[in-house]
Amino acid sequence: GSAVMSWATAAGMYVPLLAPYLGVSAPLALLMKYGWDKVNESEERRKAARSLMGVLAYAREKTGKT
Repeated sequence: GSAVMSWATAAGMYVPLLAPYLGVSAPLALLMKYGWDKVNESEERRKAARSLMGVLAYAREKTGKT
């Protein structure tokens, strides 16, 4: 994701025709990355919910104790 965005930014500097697309692609890439992270987080919690250690870790996280 980040490598593609950096390549696209560099390409936009050298090819002015691509510059208008950078304004749309950056926020879209951030939104997609956020969604991907949330999906992974949800999957990890689902897996953790099936083990005692996962349940205890989740409870500890929710109470704010370290």
